[in-house]
Amino acid sequence: MTADVDAIITEMGKGVDALVAEMARGGANVTNAIVGRTARRIPTHAMIQALRAAHGLVAVAAESLGCHPTTIYRRAARVAAVREAIEEGRAELVDLAEAKLYEAVEAGQAWAIMLTLKTLGKSRGYSERQEQLIEQVVVKLEWST
Repeated sequence: MTADVDAIITEMGKGVDALVAEMARGGANVTNAIVGRTARRIPTHAMIQALRAAHGLVAVAAESLGCHPTTIYRRAARVAAVREAIEEGRAELVDLAEAKLYEAVEAGQAWAIMLTLKTLGKSRGYSERQEQLIEQVVVKLEWST
């Protein structure tokens, strides 16, 4: 058991040494030094491929790349091609969902019919709520003394 404790203390010491060294260099990668990983830049083309494979779902793409979703969102803010990959993937996903909804409506599934009427049928009067127009009445009160 002492050997395990010694090994842990040794590893902790290495982490502290890495943290101190990183802080001495200016501290740009202090977080990486704390968790013991080296910073790596994910190539934009790899990010775009992952986004296409994930149909624009950033969390899924990030998991496949081994990064945090924030990494992808930050790159999308700077690189138009990444932003477009997200938008295109999401558009394809919505198209697929609409096709499945169409199939469900054709199959007579009540939930699909109701959803379609509540969303796309609003202009024809299909709505869950009734909107009522109430006339405003202004009453003027005068006080005399």
